[in-house]
Order: sequence, then C-alpha cells, then structure tokens
Amino acid sequence: MKPFLRLSSLLLATACLCACTSTHFISTWQDPDAVFGQLNGEKVVAFLISDNESSRRSVEDSLARELTARGAQGLAGYTLMPTKDAKDEAVAKKKLEEAGVDAVITLRLVSKEQAISSTPATWHLEPTYRIWDGYWVRGWKEVFEPGYFREDTIVQVETVIYSMESKGMIWAGISETFNPSGADALIKELADAIDKSIKKSGLLH
Repeated sequence: MKPFLRLSSLLLATACLCACTSTHFISTWQDPDAVFGQLNGEKVVAFLISDNESSRRSVEDSLARELTARGAQGLAGYTLMPTKDAKDEAVAKKKLEEAGVDAVITLRLVSKEQAISSTPATWHLEPTYRIWDGYWVRGWKEVFEPGYFREDTIVQVETVIYSMESKGMIWAGISETFNPSGADALIKELADAIDKSIKKSGLLH
C-alpha cells in the first residue's frame, strides 16, 4: 500500500468525533486510481491557504493534532515554511521533499456569508369551553404566534489532499458548514463529512 494513498483513512477515522454535524460536501473529486489504507506514522502536513499567519497557526496546529491522533505524524505547515515560501511552488516542493513528507492536506476558505430567513406570524384557532362570555373565550380561542428572523453563518471550505509520491491531487471537495462554533469544531466536522463522502463513493470497503 503506497503511503500517500493512506491519508484518507485518517480522515475517515475522525467520524467518531462528530455525533452530529452541520457540514456536508456540495462537490467532490477523486483520483480513480487511488486506493485507501491505514496510516502508520506517515508524515502528513496540514496547510491553511491564507495570508493571515495567526489563522494559519491555529488551523494548521488543530489539523496536525487530528492527523497525529489518527496514526500519522501530523505537521503544521507553518513549522516547515512561512507563507511567502508556501506561495512559491518550487520552494514549497523542495522543502516538503527535504522534510520527507508523504502527503499534504490543504484547507482554503471559499466563502463566508450570512443568510437571513424569516417565519411569518400566524393565528391558531383553538377549541374552547364556553364557560364565560367575553375575553376569556376569545383569548383561548385565538392564539397568536409571532414571526421571527433567523441569521445563519454559512462557510464553504475547499479541502485538497496531495500525494508527494504521485506529485498530484488525489482527493478534493467543497464543503458547506452552517454556524461553525470554531476552527477545531469545523475541522472535526470536515473529517466526518469526508468519511461519509468516501464511503459513499465505494473507495472504502
């Protein structure tokens, strides 16, 4: 089993972290020749494609921990190269090869938007016991339910898995998450969604 093809098994294993998820993939792509196995100490580097160094460190550290917890040697991309080097394909490739990296996972924020939905006000006519006349009867007979507005945060993230051995992309997808509670929770939900997607594709037996 080729080491770089084993990365997705790690992501499959993280499903147990998310009993309930608001993340799902709206599109995916996979290398038809890819075969998935088990991680066993392979070096897997996590990158957040962002100019924000603080965000890079936070997200990459979180994903690297998840990788390590599932059997890989997870590494945060910023520990190998600064953003300016990561943007240079030749430099990045050289540093990854020198570090003996087997695979790379990149996350990139595609969009973040607020969606507002509303529920109209309604009247409910309820049965009543006519004990007295007037307000008592009318109050129990007619129940008013006020409408309300709801604001949701919708985040779309592109996830790509690269193989250093094949020098190419072996899996990619665009995910959509509703109201993420933070970077760590989002990463765990992404792992759960990847698990479901790969199982559905038939690549995991």
